[in-house]
Amino acid sequence: LGPYRIGAEIGRGGMGVVYRANDPVTQRDVALKLIRADRLAGKDAVKRLVREGVLARDIRHPNVVAVYDVGEVKGLPFLTMEMLGGGSLRAWMQKQMRQGEEASMATAANIIREVLQGLAAAHAQGVIHRDLKPENIVLLGEPNDKEARLKILDFGIARAGGGSETG
Repeated sequence: LGPYRIGAEIGRGGMGVVYRANDPVTQRDVALKLIRADRLAGKDAVKRLVREGVLARDIRHPNVVAVYDVGEVKGLPFLTMEMLGGGSLRAWMQKQMRQGEEASMATAANIIREVLQGLAAAHAQGVIHRDLKPENIVLLGEPNDKEARLKILDFGIARAGGGSETG
């Protein structure tokens, strides 16, 4: 897609598909998200998605996924982000429940603190998430009483999917 060499699919959601891709300029792997055209509300949705992606590209914070590029190739909107390891907060919560374990109050507070710090950085740039949920939070390690390393994903995509401009 454009200059990117697409590799294996690494995720799929309601708005699109994420692939591991290689950026030939930087020689690094990136997560390339292709947005499903049928999920975009109207002809202006691609423009909104690109505009939101440009805003999200300016957010630089340890708790927010870095957006590198956003654009459109032959009517197909895409964005590239830093490649992350780890799993979603939802998967971690489900594992905790299956194992009959409860997170300590300190662990839960660390998760909440890191999410709020990431959101504060986004809000400082004028970006509102609009689709914050455990699936859009990636844990970079096992949260504990000392830390909860995480990244928030998918800024701006909810608005392109049909959300209001002022909701």
